[in-house]
Amino acid sequence: MYNKTVHLKTIIVQRPTLHPGVQRAHHYTTTILIHLSQSDRKAMLSGRVAFVSGGASGIGRAVSRVLAREGARVAVADLDEAGCKKTIEDLPGEGHLPLVANVASLADVNKAADAVIVCI
Repeated sequence: MYNKTVHLKTIIVQRPTLHPGVQRAHHYTTTILIHLSQSDRKAMLSGRVAFVSGGASGIGRAVSRVLAREGARVAVADLDEAGCKKTIEDLPGEGHLPLVANVASLADVNKAADAVIVCI
């Protein structure tokens, strides 16, 4: 008997939609399940750079861990500098970047993007 372990990767896509008779766009989420082996997932993100806002704690920290585990270099942005550094220390691999930034500020986002580009 042949047994194969299948890993599921969930990709969430958000698109604005305009419903008939409604003047503003509503967002909906489509979830797509893709069957990928662990090596395929690692190959997809290996050598790529991921920017995670709110990465100093909670969901942002968890997303950073997953991306780093899958082979990406992670730029972790948050207002909490100590939290960013803690997240970076906990990530597997090398080349991760802590960024202190307020993503509600265009100037901070531009500085963070410049820092990421310099490190690539």
